[in-house]
Amino acid sequence: MSAGSLSPDGKWLWTGAEWIPAPPTADSSVVQSAQPTIQRVAESTGVSAEALEQMAQHFDINRDQNLDDHELNLAAAAYQNPPPASYVQATTGAKRGGPKKALVAVVAIMLIATTSFWLFSPQASPFDSIRDSDGDGHPDDRDAFVNDAREWADSDDDGVGDNADDFPNDATESSDADKDGFGDNRDDCPNEAGTSYVNAFGCIDQDGDGVSDVEDEFPSDSLEWADTDGDGFGNNADACPNFAG
Repeated sequence: MSAGSLSPDGKWLWTGAEWIPAPPTADSSVVQSAQPTIQRVAESTGVSAEALEQMAQHFDINRDQNLDDHELNLAAAAYQNPPPASYVQATTGAKRGGPKKALVAVVAIMLIATTSFWLFSPQASPFDSIRDSDGDGHPDDRDAFVNDAREWADSDDDGVGDNADDFPNDATESSDADKDGFGDNRDDCPNEAGTSYVNAFGCIDQDGDGVSDVEDEFPSDSLEWADTDGDGFGNNADACPNFAG
């Protein structure tokens, strides 16, 4: 069915609704690299992937060696709505009988196609809602980092993108070097993973009582951490915590 999208002289391409000047046939490598898009458009239009792949080689309309969704949807439309024979004859006959009109039509179509490509191209569009300067799939008007393809959102407005921010919803923290859940700004031991949360945040706490080993007089006993009178009995178990006995 791919040949049916071209006029008999091969100079016109049917898009399912109109004839446009046929672009050069795309290389097989271009069609091969477009396989994911071909599969997606085939599923959305109900055209078989095999038929769409055959049609695709004729639809690199903007001649950029890339087959995008718009071009492949035109190919699917051409497959589903083949050109009437009379229209093919009228098109080729008009070209013979009125070369000036045909030339004007070609120029007009090319101008429209070029302008449309410029307006709606993510790489070149003057509209922020369409232009995607860094090619990350997020238009510039919704991209907090228009020149960084790795980032597009900054939920806490701390200047660090969500993908690199260990705390994307906390403007006071952005990194956690030791990955212990305590941000480096708050972590008293930023390069040593720990769980203490009472006296020294993020430092080692072997017994899990919340007090870091540095200040825990009983680092292996989760029930005790202080011995005020220094008698060897933790305050919790010492009946007289302020008097040595």
